[in-house]
Amino acid sequence: MRSPSPDVIPKGRSATADQLAGSVSVWSPKAADRMRAIPVVAAVALGSGLFFRGFNDIAGQAVFTLLMAALLGAALWGDAPSERGWRATLPVLAPALAAFGWLVLGSIAGTPAAPDLVPAGLLSWLGGLAALLAGWWAARHPPLLARVIDLWLALSVAHLALGLVLVRTGATDAFAFWPVARGGRFLGLIGNANVTAGIAGVTALLAAARVRQAIAAPRRGRRDTLVVAIWSMAVAIALLALLATASRFTLAVALLLLAALVAPARRRIDWRLVAAGVALTALAALPFAPLIRSRFGLLGDGIDTRWLMWRRYAGMIGDAPWFGHGANGFPAAAAHSLTEVTAARFTWMVNSAHDLPLQLILSGGLPYAALLAAAAGIAAWRVLRFVWRRPVTAQDAGMLCACALLLALSMIDIVLDVPTTIGVALFLAGALWSRAIAPPLQQDGAIG
Repeated sequence: MRSPSPDVIPKGRSATADQLAGSVSVWSPKAADRMRAIPVVAAVALGSGLFFRGFNDIAGQAVFTLLMAALLGAALWGDAPSERGWRATLPVLAPALAAFGWLVLGSIAGTPAAPDLVPAGLLSWLGGLAALLAGWWAARHPPLLARVIDLWLALSVAHLALGLVLVRTGATDAFAFWPVARGGRFLGLIGNANVTAGIAGVTALLAAARVRQAIAAPRRGRRDTLVVAIWSMAVAIALLALLATASRFTLAVALLLLAALVAPARRRIDWRLVAAGVALTALAALPFAPLIRSRFGLLGDGIDTRWLMWRRYAGMIGDAPWFGHGANGFPAAAAHSLTEVTAARFTWMVNSAHDLPLQLILSGGLPYAALLAAAAGIAAWRVLRFVWRRPVTAQDAGMLCACALLLALSMIDIVLDVPTTIGVALFLAGALWSRAIAPPLQQDGAIG
């Protein structure tokens, strides 16, 4: 790590400022001061939608884009990457930007199902790109990335805890904007049980990675015990919220990924984490056992409904195979195609394909989905090669498991069709991708 000479360090600077300044390629006190605020900006940008229904409407898409643009702008103002750094992103950014160009072309040359909603969809797409690049930038500064994740976890736990308190006090209908429960299932302040379950799962995974990191670190006394206790409490609250949603698939996948986190690089299981996880899950599950049992009893009906939806939406691809139905055009196109009584009865209220590949194809056509798949495939290949060839830190393992959870859920639900969860997923994916294509500017701050 390049250290500034003592005579240029202003007196009275905090240790945090010095640590962050060390991750700037060229020592600059002003740049260090600007970077101190970026974790707060990032946490607010990524976490504020948790309290406002995931920004899952037209106005929310605009707010999401503004927040992501502000985050990326603040990051680049704090420390702009070199030309070489930008060139390293081209294998992924080139097909992604080509996909955006195709989506724009489709909004002009095609026949969007909802032309008035296209601009908001295009802006939201750019907001997602900004989130990806913000994650790529943050991973170049390990201490800063760690603070972003910690602050986002604090906001997420607060969001989940507030929602659970509202349910517990019976205030589920006190606020029309926040219907935190329906049919006995916890909806969170996002207003959707499965999306809230996805956020709870991500929170549990990232907090569990912090627990693993704290336990594996050299012991320093009471401070380490306090850190383990705090993050263990975060895991417990997240698991409680996840169980309250009674989201079957999310619960199963999240528990499997949590189990994977207890296996360190040497592939030896840390039985302390196993015992703690089993105890927390068992205690938290007791109050929700009847609800979860009834939900699994309806598993067959849920599968039948999903199969009905996917068959109908796959049939819609032939209506617009090249340009799709436009950004934000799926709800209008799906409603227009309702010609069968059975399909109308079960899917008239559905505003998402509940399957990410289908959603992309129906929005921008087959070429659009193929270009995005190419960009994602290149990034995933780099990340998997990075993970395979070197030891994985606790933070990287947590981010990898969080991205895997959200991707798995997107195959059967709307989790990656909501701006807030899109932003979180792309930020974490960008951070992993950055770790894979270039070393961080400050190795000493890496989380292990």
